[in-house]
This record gives sequence, C-alpha cells and structure tokens, in this order.
Amino acid sequence: MLDGYIPSPGPNYPQNPNRTDKDSLRQGKWTIMYDKDWQPTTEKENTTFYRLITYQNDKPVGKVYDMYASGKVQMEATLLADRPQDVMQGQTTFYTEDGKKQKMQVFEKGVLMDENIFDENGNLVAENWKLLDSLGTQYNQQKDYAKASEMWERAKLKAAIEFGKKHENYVQTLENLGILNLDARNYPTAEVYLLEAVDILKAIDNKNARYANLLRDLARTYNAMNKYTQAETLFLEVLAIYKQTIGENHIDYAKVMRALGITYYFMPDYQKSEQCLLAAKNINEKLGNQETLDYAYILTSLGNLYRFTQRYAEAEPIMRASLLILKKFNDPFYASALSNLALLYRGQGYLSQAITTSLEVLAIQKERFGLQHPTYARALFTLASLYIDAYNYSKVEPLLLEAMEVQRASIGIRHPDYFESLQTLAIYYEAIGSFEKAEPLYRQILAGRKEVLGTKHPQYAYTLNLLGVFYLQKTDDFSTAEPLLLEAIQIIKLAFGENSADYGNFLSNLGIMYLEIGNYEKAEEILSKSLAILQKSLGENHYHCARVMSSLGNLYQIVESPKAEIMLSQAVEINYKVFGENSNEYAYSMSNLGVYYELNTQDYLKADSLFRQALAIQKETVGEQNDDYLKTQVNLASTKRKSGFFKEAEALVLRNIQLWEAAYGKNVPEYSKSIDFLGRIYYIDGEYEKAVPYFKESSKLLMDLWDKKYPILSQKEKQFFIKTMTERFETYYTFTYDALAKNLNFTDWIYNNTLFTKGILFNNQNKLRNRILSSGDTTLQNLYQSWQSQRNVLAQAYQMSNEEKEQKGIEEAQIEEDINQLEKALSRKSTLFAQNDNKRYTWQDVQSKLKNGEAAIEIIEFRTLYDEDYTDSVYYAALLITPKTKDRPEMIVMENGNDLEGKYLRNYQNSIKFKRTDKLSYPQYWQKIAEKLKKAKIKKVYFSPDGVYNKINLITLQNPQTNDYVADEVEIQIVSNTKDIIAMQAESQVVLQNGVLIGYPNYNSPLSSEESEPSEALGLRSPSESLGLSMDSTQRFFDGSTVSELPGTKIEVENIQSIFNKNQIKVQSYIAQDASEKLIKSLQNPQILHIATHGFFLQNVMQESNEGSRDFIGMENQKLAKNPLLRSGLLFAGAAEVLNGKAKEGILMAFEAMNLNLEKTELVVMSACETGLGEISNGEGVYGLQRAFQVAGAKSVLMSLWTVSDEATKDLMILFYDNWLSKRQNKRIAFINAQKELRKKYPEPFFWGAFVMVGE
Repeated sequence: MLDGYIPSPGPNYPQNPNRTDKDSLRQGKWTIMYDKDWQPTTEKENTTFYRLITYQNDKPVGKVYDMYASGKVQMEATLLADRPQDVMQGQTTFYTEDGKKQKMQVFEKGVLMDENIFDENGNLVAENWKLLDSLGTQYNQQKDYAKASEMWERAKLKAAIEFGKKHENYVQTLENLGILNLDARNYPTAEVYLLEAVDILKAIDNKNARYANLLRDLARTYNAMNKYTQAETLFLEVLAIYKQTIGENHIDYAKVMRALGITYYFMPDYQKSEQCLLAAKNINEKLGNQETLDYAYILTSLGNLYRFTQRYAEAEPIMRASLLILKKFNDPFYASALSNLALLYRGQGYLSQAITTSLEVLAIQKERFGLQHPTYARALFTLASLYIDAYNYSKVEPLLLEAMEVQRASIGIRHPDYFESLQTLAIYYEAIGSFEKAEPLYRQILAGRKEVLGTKHPQYAYTLNLLGVFYLQKTDDFSTAEPLLLEAIQIIKLAFGENSADYGNFLSNLGIMYLEIGNYEKAEEILSKSLAILQKSLGENHYHCARVMSSLGNLYQIVESPKAEIMLSQAVEINYKVFGENSNEYAYSMSNLGVYYELNTQDYLKADSLFRQALAIQKETVGEQNDDYLKTQVNLASTKRKSGFFKEAEALVLRNIQLWEAAYGKNVPEYSKSIDFLGRIYYIDGEYEKAVPYFKESSKLLMDLWDKKYPILSQKEKQFFIKTMTERFETYYTFTYDALAKNLNFTDWIYNNTLFTKGILFNNQNKLRNRILSSGDTTLQNLYQSWQSQRNVLAQAYQMSNEEKEQKGIEEAQIEEDINQLEKALSRKSTLFAQNDNKRYTWQDVQSKLKNGEAAIEIIEFRTLYDEDYTDSVYYAALLITPKTKDRPEMIVMENGNDLEGKYLRNYQNSIKFKRTDKLSYPQYWQKIAEKLKKAKIKKVYFSPDGVYNKINLITLQNPQTNDYVADEVEIQIVSNTKDIIAMQAESQVVLQNGVLIGYPNYNSPLSSEESEPSEALGLRSPSESLGLSMDSTQRFFDGSTVSELPGTKIEVENIQSIFNKNQIKVQSYIAQDASEKLIKSLQNPQILHIATHGFFLQNVMQESNEGSRDFIGMENQKLAKNPLLRSGLLFAGAAEVLNGKAKEGILMAFEAMNLNLEKTELVVMSACETGLGEISNGEGVYGLQRAFQVAGAKSVLMSLWTVSDEATKDLMILFYDNWLSKRQNKRIAFINAQKELRKKYPEPFFWGAFVMVGE
C-alpha cells in the first residue's frame, strides 16, 4: 500500500499533484511515468512503467511501487533516495507482469546484502557465479544498468565463495562493476572496485596487457575525479607495458596516448598535451586509420586544445575533419564535437556563427533524445549562454527555464548539469542588472555544490569565484567578496596547481579587488603573477592575458609607471585579433588606452577619438546601461572638459548620472565619481552654486563607501583608501576657499567633512581595540592577541638578515600577509559590536560641548587650482567655532603655506635652538587667528593641527607687540580631531592607584644572554654614517660605540617615586639594567607610565639601490624609508649593543609600542628628546611614538618636540607630578602650571616649551 490507497489498474494512471515547493523540493504524492528504457516521459503513449511515490523534502517516504502500464506491480521497495539513482533499504521484491515473483533482494543503504532469484514458475533458482555474470552481461547489453549492477554485485559475492578473491573470475567481476560505475559517473565507487582488481593482478603479474587494461580504466576514473597526477602516473605505466607487449604502433597504444594527452590538457600542461595527441594521430596515420572513429576522437581532442590556447587557425580545419568522420558513422559524439565548434566560434568572437551551430546541435539532440532528455537540456543551456554573450537577453530565460524543467524531471536538482543551468541563469540575471535574483541563485548553487561535491571540488570553486566577482563588481561588497575569492583560489590551487589557467584567472580577480580598494602594491604583485601564469599556460596572445593587461595598465597609470602605455596597447592589439573591431572587449581596451593618452600625455585628440569609437561599439554591443559603456562615456566627458567643451561635457555627465542610477543605483563608487565630476565641471566653469549640491552629494556617498569598505580592509589598505578620499576632499577645501571670494560660504560643509576624515585611521584603530576588548567575545579577543603576536614576530623579522630568516624558516612576506588578513578578520568580526561607531558628527555637535570662553579650531591644508590642475602653492586655513558662532564656522586663511613650511619653520626651529627672540613666527602662524579669538574673548582653544602646525608648539610663539607668549594669552589643548571633545570625560572620575617609572637605563652594558639574543654580524655602519643624520638625531647620544648616559633621569625617577609614595599611589621603579625593552613589553595597563630616556626620530633615510641593504639596528633601509613607525623609538638598557649590531634587545620602536597593553593607561610621559616627532601625514597627524602609545590605548601622551635639557626636563616633570598628584590639579592644568613655574627659572621656550600634551 502507498499511504493508504491501492494503486489503480489499467491505463488510467493514478493522478497525483506532483508538487514542488519554493526551493524546488518535491513534496507529497507523485506519479512518474517511464518509457521502455526507464527514461522519464510525459507522453502516455510512450509509457511502459510508472512509479507511485511519496516525498517529504525531496526524500522518498513509505513504500515505493513501480508499476507496469497495465497497473500490475513491477517492484515493491523502500527507498532512501532516488536521485541521482535509487538507494534501496531493506527488502525489495520484483514481479513479472502476471504477478509471479522474479527476485527478492535485501539492501543495507543501497548495498546488496542478499538475493534470491525465481524461475518462470516462481521456484527458487540455485545461483552460481557463471549464471549471475551472464545475467549481468545480458542486462548491460540491454542498457538495464541497474539490473546489471545487481547481478554483478551478486556475482562478486559468489566468485569470492566459489573461487577465492585472487581468481580471474573475481577480478573480472570487479572490473565489470568498476567500468559500469565509471560510465554511470559513480567515480568513488568505480575507484574502489578497480583499485581492488589492480592490487590483485599486481601481485600476480604486473607486466601483462590484462593488468595494463585495468590500470587504464583506473586512470580514466582518476581523470573523471580531477586527480590528474594519479592518472598521469598510471597512463605512463600503461604505455610502458604496452611498449613491451604490443608495441608503440598499436591502436591501443594510440588510445592511451590520446587519454594521456587529455590528462595533460586538464593538468594543465598544453605542450605535453599536444605532443601526446600528435603522437596518437601519427600512429593512426601509420596504420591507415584516417577514416576511423578513433582518429576522429583524436582530432576532436586536438582541436579543443588548439581552441582553448587560441590557435584558432589550426583548430578549425581539424575540428571540421573530425566532424566529417563522426557524421559519416552517425556517431553520437557528433553533436558534442559540433558544440565544440560553436565554442570555437565564440572564442573567435563570431557569435552569430556560434549560435547557428549551437542551434544545429540543439536540433540533433532533440531528434536523437527527445524533449525530456538531459542531453537535450544541456544543449539548451549552452545555447542560452551564447545568447548572454551576444547580449540577446530576450531569448535566454525561456531556454534556461525549459532546460531546468527537463533536468528536474530527469536527473534531479542535485545533478551537476542542473547546477550549470542554474548558474547560467544567475549569470543572466546579473547581466541584466537583476541582482536581487542573481545573488540568491548563486548562493543556492554554492550550497548545492557544497552538499553534492564537497568544498574541495573545482565546480564549487567556480561558483565561489563567480559569487566573489559578483560582490566585487556589481555591489562593491568587498568584505563579502574577498573571502570568497581567496577560498576559490585555494581550491583551484590544490586541484590544478599554480601553473593552471584557472588559477591565473582567479588570481586576477583578487588583484582587481586590491586595485579597486587602492592597495596598489598588492594589486601589482598579484596581477603580475596572474599575467605570467596565463602567458605561460595559454600563450601571450590569449584574451585572458589582455584582460589582465588592461587591469595592470590601469594600475600603472595610477602609479605613473611608464609601463602603462605598453600594457594597454598590447591589450588593444590582442582583443582586436581575437574578437574583431565590433566587440565590447576591443572597445573596453580602447577606452583604457584613451584614459592613458588623456591623463599621461594630454593628447586629448587621440583620447577623444578612442573614446568615441569605443562608445559607438559599446552602444551596439552591450547597450547604454552597461558599466563598460558608462565608464567610457564619463571618460569622453573628461576629455571634452579638458578640451574646453564644457557644455558637451556637462550633457554627457548628466546623461551618465541618469544611466548609473537607473542601472545600479546611487551606492556604487562610479556614481559618486560622476557626481563629483559634474561638480568639477561647474566649478572650473565658475558656476559655484551649481557645483555645490553635486560636491556635497559626492562627499556623502564617499563617506558612505568608507563605512561600507573599512570593515574588510587592512590598515595598509585603509591608508590607500584614505589617500584617495582626502585627495577629493582637498578639492572641496579649495572650492570653498574660492567660493568665499564670490560671497558664497560653505565652511559648515567642509568642517563636517573634516570631522569625518581627520585622524580617521587613528580613530578607527582605537575604536577597533575598544570594541574587541569590551566585547566579551573570547574568540575575538584571542584573534586580537594573535594579531599582536604576529606584529611582534614581524618586528623581530625586520631586524634579521636574509640568511637568519632562512635558517629560522621565517617568511617575512607571509607574516605581513597573515597580519593583513588578521586585521581584516578583526575588523569584520568587531563590527558586530559597533553600534554607533558610524555616527556623522557636525560642527554644531562640537559647538554644543563648548563652554563660554572656549573655541574649537580645525587646521586644514590645501593647494590652489589653476585651470584644472593643482599648483605648488600651499594654503592653510583655520576653521573656527565658538559658542556664539552662527550659521557656519569662520574660515581664516594663511595663503603663504609654502613659507610656513619652509623659511618660517626654519626660523622658528633656529630661534628655539639658539634661544633667540622670535619676532616672525607669531605674525605668520597665529596673528590672524589670535585676532579672532581676542575679539570673541576666548580663553581656551581645542586645537586640531595639520601639516606644519604639528611641528611647532603654539604656546611658545611670542607676540612681538606685547612680548607675551601664546601661553599667556590662551590655553591650548591639542586634539587629533575636534569631535574628540564630544566624548571627553571629566578627569575627576578617575582614581589614580598605580604607576610605573622607567629611567636611567644602562645603555652601554650588554644584557644577559637570557634577555638578549645575539645579532649576526650584519656589517652595519653607524647611524650617522648610514643615514646622514643631523646632530638633532642619534648623533646627539651615540658617538659610534657608546650611548651618552642621562644621570638626571635617575634623580627624576627617584623624586617622582617619592611624590607617588607621598600620595599613597603604588609605584614600581626600574632603572639601570632593569630599565629594559623586555620589561616595558611585559607591562599590563599601568595607569601612569613614565619613561625617562633618549628618544629619536630618523628624519631622512637614504634608500639605497641595493635591495636588502641594512644599516640602522639591522633593518633594511627601504623598510625604514617606507614606515616612519620603524624610524622612531626609545632607548633602553643594552641599546649601545643594538646600535653596534651586536644585539636586538634594547630599542623599542614605535612599531612595537603599538602592541603594548595600555588600554587602562591615563597618561604616558615620554621624558625624552624628540618623542613628539614623526612623519606628518596630512589629515592623519604624526606617525611616531605619540601615535603608537595612543593606539596602544593611552588616553593622553606627554612628549617633546625637540632636544631637551636633562636638568630642565627633570625639574618640569617633578613640578608636574607634584601639581597633579599632591595638589590634585587637573593633569592638563598641572602641566600648564608646571610650565609657568619652570619659566621663572628658564625663561627661554627652549627649556619650558619642548613638551606638549595630546589627548584627553
């Protein structure tokens, strides 16, 4: 019985709903009709059998009945599954049509455990191997493969009993089962049978043809399983045996040579593949077999090889010769060979011929197999994919839906061909812009292939790659795209190796992603590697190479490399040869070359011509809403603008903006770029009021893009992105300045932009650390610790010679990449705890926190524009807010930025150094601002510096009219961004309980062997000799062999310790040998950390041409030059040994200081020279020790801007701590008062003005 009803007899088959749910899973009762070959059919006149079955979530439940068309039971069984084949469980009984038992079988999860066969009278038949083997062969010849399998499984059991497992009959049955399963695509099962057979014969005689034939079948199986290396080994062994037994001019030898050629094709090794296929072809020609099917099969394989490697002229005649032979014999393979010819036409760009040929294939398969066969379905989705390539989208969906309907009924939704159709449908939806349909389909395919094929299968990797590219190119969701692309690359690498074309193509997608996010160094590395692989595997003129060349050319344009034109021109030539002049590929490469001529050579006529040609081709081939067309359109507009045709440029960009929004919406980077571009057109043309809404929208979209991208970027990639963003924002600063001259004021907008952008990387690092440490997520915190650990390892690796790294197995580049990936993982995972991190603050938010008499100032730096290009003229502006500011902030401009950074900075520094009266600095840096502050009666300023303002201490500027210093006029509190004051907490909430004091290190005494690992002899020169340092750097404390002692720091530490003790604050002091680098790295969140020692910043590092050349503390000059955090540091015990190249422990670099545990540290005091110096990055502040300690968690940092008097520093620090801890003054007020007191003893700014406090 089936779920409570009795099957109805007769030709009127039971009607059931045959229902599938929204996920295409079969549900409820079904009636499935079959023809005489047990192939599914929908036509009753062709029905020989039908099945009554009930499904729950696509799985059979209850009893299953196969019925004769007459209504009689043919089989009664329980099935665990029926796709891709029936999986029996328990007892299964088969009947003749007159109701007699035919056989009874017992299964355990599809494995035959027992069987009884009955004769025509229903009597039990005594079984033996010969009978069962004969029945298996008979069923196999009748194409009843299921019954053949059953007979041979039973024969295997009988052979083991009758003859033993080493007998030829047992081996024969294993071979039969292996080949049967191989043909049925049950490859793992086939492998098991054939391996067992091979092992048996190998022990008996491994040199005869019988053994070789088994090896050949096993090699075919490995080919089908993508195990090409194993297949190659076996085929070579077969050839060696054949050479000894049948000779090299035998047809079987040629067949194996062809099979080996196919193996090399997939490995891939195209040179060996061609050699093998030509050898097979030559053997057949020697034997006079040019008109045989074997010869045709060789030609087909050779033609495919030439097609794939783009040797089209050689491929086509070979394919046509093959087709003539196949057609002559009416061979079933003819349609497949014809389909290969269609793919040849596709590769040549002859899409109309490809479609015509594919239509012929469809007609053949339809006639041969009918409308319900999976082979017909495969022809449908192949044709659909060609229509996608031809942009003939109206014909695609019906073909795919028909193909999938056939496949669901015949091979099921878990078959590879069904996934292929589904994937083609997803590609179609992506092509027409229906992203909401494409994404879930990709996800469905990925889940299906994962379940059916596993996560190591190439097909799974292909879907990962497609989905990754979808997120990369269509939605700009880089955080989702990158892990998909990386996983796909790893799978393909394992499956096909690093020399395969697939690996090269997958790498190129990752390279394009890095290009998009601005990591140009990584992009160049990956794209160059990809191109080398593709040129070697496919040949230098393959269109895949042209695609990568275009990306590399675009990259070289950005970094201004002379290789740009070469790459872009080669891409144009290749695409012209491959696709012809009326293809989008050719147009796309022309557009890229046009950009080069526009930007790099200013040849606007040539660029204009290329853009117009490309645009005309793309309009016909891909249409106006294709992203390639839209990018070319804006390129043409750019050239028109630069040629002075503003109205033409305006019309093009207005249309471009409409098309971008219609096709992709507003949240893609290109839309933002077009909006910005239109604003620039109006700006350059003097139409400021038209420009500003576009500039404002563009800046908002750019900030939105940062919020979207930053979770997946490493610190290095974030720096690249910020560089791009700040370049655009600089234009907005310049625009705002120019607009003021036309009585238009947009300072509110640029102040808000500055709140978002200034110090964004620094703030992001702090937020990331705080989120992780407060998340309560131990997995995330462990990941953070791994990141810190890897950074420490990298710092050590930087100081090792290449020989030392090789000996210890340290791969520096891999560590850097691991750190990048850890940073991205941390950023992605920590966004779960982000909550309000992306809040956009406004100048009114800052103003609301200002008290009466307070002001906030943002310093910005920008260049002026002439025509469309930036000049060398630098301007500075102070954006001023007070509690009384109405409408918008005030913009105070210093138009002599070049002088501020040049002669006036030198004057300031010399005046400080030589203790001269300075009458110039105040008027140049502060006068205009001071006048506004005085008028508003401001007594305190929250000051966010930029550029040169990071190199001066404002409070040391002396008013030449009153002789007062700025310190006497107004209180200055340095902040990285004025929005910092919004989150500032009152200091009174903090109860100080502990501190750590470090000073007076024993620089010149070697550390114990336990503390310091000896450094190799690196042949180092002295720092001054190698780096060309001034006396204000390491020369002031290092004479080439010893470091000058600082006896005053010992007294400083002792006096401060007494202040701590007096105020009952727990304190730990470390001096002399105890004042070590190892010690500071081991500290855990001291509330106060005071360090009294030498500090330094290496200003100018000479990048020597010799790669790997090392000088300062064993580090490569190139790395020092690139990373300012490696050029700034503090000296500890044993430092002289490090400077002399004899040890590695004794100098703490800023790069390492970032990893210290200072999350609960209120203040770090660096009572040392030049600890506030570093490399200035506009908009990001100073990269040096200050930034390092703040990134490590310190809320405030006290540091010096120049070489400090040991005695004056000691006095300042004692005064400061006494004010703060004993007199209970606010730490900032305590510091200000200490400076005032010190001025009484040392009136020159050199003594009292060296130190600044930043942070809270």
